[in-house]
Amino acid sequence: MTERIKNFVQMYFENIPYSEETQQAQKKIEKALNREFERMREEGKPDKLPGKRTSEADTEEAEKCLEELFSRYTRLSDMAVLAGYRAEDAGRWRQTGGVRDIKTLQKELAGQRRRIYAISLLSVMIFAELIWLIYDLAAGVPYVGFVLLYILLLGGIITLLVRRF
Repeated sequence: MTERIKNFVQMYFENIPYSEETQQAQKKIEKALNREFERMREEGKPDKLPGKRTSEADTEEAEKCLEELFSRYTRLSDMAVLAGYRAEDAGRWRQTGGVRDIKTLQKELAGQRRRIYAISLLSVMIFAELIWLIYDLAAGVPYVGFVLLYILLLGGIITLLVRRF
């Protein structure tokens, strides 16, 4: 039953932007609904259904309690009040900006991390080539133009990567 309650709460939180506060609130609401469910089951224990086995009666009683729980807490603000938050907090969670899906956030951050690594690597390569160019100019080596062209090419690649940010 706790899995069904968890799915019920996740359904309400799927369109709310991701933040640490909303994740903590979601967990707190799940715990509060589970406590409420257990309290409702304890209150309904003496009402054993006649003529049924104990496990069937427990299952049917649990389903009944779960149905009542879901009908009692149909709004996020009601669940927030049960968990100890104010009803206005639920409205604020919906309005706060942020990422709506954690997988999208992780995907974007992975792309940015790859670009940062590429820019760092290319910057080190340009620096090494610049040192090599200075050495070639001082030594009078005839292929200095190729090294300069290579540096310009790496600089262009870095510029393209930086513009993606």
